[in-house]
Amino acid sequence: MPAQPRPPSEAMRALIRGPDKLQIKVEMPDVASRPATARSHEGALTLQEIQPTMRYMLRYRQISRNHVMIARSLLCMILLLCSTALAATPSSLRLDSGKSVAVIGISRSTLKMSDESVLVLKYQTDIEFTDMQSLSAEVESVWAVFQKTADKAKVQAAIVVASAKKAGFGVTASAGWVWKKGTDGTWHEPMKGDRALVPKEQ
Repeated sequence: MPAQPRPPSEAMRALIRGPDKLQIKVEMPDVASRPATARSHEGALTLQEIQPTMRYMLRYRQISRNHVMIARSLLCMILLLCSTALAATPSSLRLDSGKSVAVIGISRSTLKMSDESVLVLKYQTDIEFTDMQSLSAEVESVWAVFQKTADKAKVQAAIVVASAKKAGFGVTASAGWVWKKGTDGTWHEPMKGDRALVPKEQ
């Protein structure tokens, strides 16, 4: 037998015709007083229906967090590899005279007041800073070897920093020598009046 039509609900009895105008009256059904099965069929979600959705949302949120953590880890690895490639310096530098000096580090930066690219070599010297003539000669020998590295780096300037510990004080004294590359590709000392001689802090 065909299903009998359901009697109109309270919400369906919303049309009340007045004498002069059409009035719309909306009444919300009392959902709380009805059983859970009835409420679920009228648009309200039961706890059993909500729980799977909540579990999916929490799982999706956890997966998203994992993806973010993985992306951050990969970025850190890439930056670490780039830094390692730049800082992969030898522990010592052998000069043409046969003497070896200990390399503290090589870094790439830019110069203040000009933004010229610069490669900085810092090495350990055993020459006293009171003997600047001998120290300058050693720095020139270091630059003769380091110049090839600066050329490969394609920088516009290079700095060789000699560093030495003062006996009895544990304080490190340092002094730097600067070279700049001309438009013809040759290296020379900075021109008179050139104030861009110090690398930016990193």
